[in-house]
Amino acid sequence: MILKKGDRVCGCDIIEPLGRGGLSNSYKASTADGKLVTLKIPSPELIGDVATYERFRREFKIGQELSHPFHGDHA
Repeated sequence: MILKKGDRVCGCDIIEPLGRGGLSNSYKASTADGKLVTLKIPSPELIGDVATYERFRREFKIGQELSHPFHGDHA
């Protein structure tokens, strides 16, 4: 499933697609409080795959430790 601007996922509003890969699609989105986030959605055929789940879990943990100076005004 490809999301588009205005779609809502996990309480976030999709702003724009960022990229598409073999395992997932990534989107720039905003939370209810206006915070900009990146959503990475696994391809439907991979949902339920243990190895894919572990990979996403590791990436999520790494992502929580990152800090980026993006303020949303460089779109």
